[in-house]
Amino acid sequence: MWQEAWRRFKKNRMAMAGLYFILFLVLTSVATTAVDVATNGDFYNRNVIKQSLRLRLQKPSLRHPFGLDEFGRDMLLRMLWGTRYSLFMGTLAILFSSVVGGALGRSPDIMARRWTTR
Repeated sequence: MWQEAWRRFKKNRMAMAGLYFILFLVLTSVATTAVDVATNGDFYNRNVIKQSLRLRLQKPSLRHPFGLDEFGRDMLLRMLWGTRYSLFMGTLAILFSSVVGGALGRSPDIMARRWTTR
């Protein structure tokens, strides 16, 4: 059954593009975490958080492919670090809704058993 589903999934180009995109996001998240751990947060503090008002609002260039924001922070690095937090919050929301949904879906069965056994 899973082989058939995987075969059909692989034939769909948009599905494969989505899978590759999700894998890219996960790898980006892992890479930013590794850089953060390796530099003890120094890279993040120097390049993502630190403001440089004299460099603010620069247009995209080879050094800053997405440009700089109004506080002089590199937009590409901020986007890459934001990926990690977005994936974490999305995973947390899925887990929370699964637990709550499972409890709500199970509660009628539990209540019916309590009322019918009396």
